Amino acid sequence: MEVIPLGLPEALLSVLLEDDYELDGVKGTEITRLMGVLLEDVLCGIDEYLNDEVRRRLASVLGLTPVQGVDLLAEREHVETTDAALRNDLLQKRQGSPAWQFVRRARQEGSAVNLPTDDEIVHRVLQRSFKTTSGRIVGPAFYLEARRQQGRLLADEVMKAVAYGLVAEALSLVAVADSQFLIEAPEEEATPELLERVAHLAASVGGRLLGKFRPPCRCTQTFAW
Repeated sequence: MEVIPLGLPEALLSVLLEDDYELDGVKGTEITRLMGVLLEDVLCGIDEYLNDEVRRRLASVLGLTPVQGVDLLAEREHVETTDAALRNDLLQKRQGSPAWQFVRRARQEGSAVNLPTDDEIVHRVLQRSFKTTSGRIVGPAFYLEARRQQGRLLADEVMKAVAYGLVAEALSLVAVADSQFLIEAPEEEATPELLERVAHLAASVGGRLLGKFRPPCRCTQTFAW
């Protein structure tokens, strides 16, 4: 996100990633792939982790169109705080708020045949459950809380999968810290071929869970950690 707007050619981006971020070996088609993922998926989907879109989801539960949702539910003078206000109105069931007034009016007019109960409305708008790639269920919890927890669990699942994958290949895994794995091998066996094999294995295992979001992996020889 920091380097793509610079408009540098791939060769210079590769040097920058290696010098500033220690991502050596990220070149050519891999840079193009990562740029595509960032622009087409990450930037478009990041809003799901920053904004819980209470107004949009409440409008859907109440059977309103997007335009009706804005007209009936949005704060007139402070549109940017609409979601926070609606969240508080729902949680505290403030009967004088626009949302609950609409619900009461709809029920009185008989136009709310399929309208959920008050508790169901609160639950469906504010509570969500998500499933991780390995099948673990997150929630029910507040939308943003559940979404972010899903992301944290995914990172944990990838790290565990890579660790299991390394051990399954009879590699001596002795430590894990943050996003680093330490493998012990006799010095004479620490060949470039082994380093490449480990990097490929880690990327392959991580890719099974992350798909096109698989990160670049590298393996280097060290005598101190």
